[in-house]
Amino acid sequence: MMGKVINIHTGKEREIESFDCSICNDKFSENEVGLQRGIIGSTIVSLCPICFKGMFALVDYFSEHTPIEE
Repeated sequence: MMGKVINIHTGKEREIESFDCSICNDKFSENEVGLQRGIIGSTIVSLCPICFKGMFALVDYFSEHTPIEE
């Protein structure tokens, strides 16, 4: 999905692409801090800012609570 932004000073139009989150189906734009297009394993994903932060929190949790084998 695309949205248009019009500069009120110049009248120039610019299209901003939006993405659907692969976890919660929320729509977010390229201006937000999320993962627009990425790959987890062999699956192409897009993550909204909330799910993106949640994914990092999950990785941090497991990295702290998983013993390292020597």
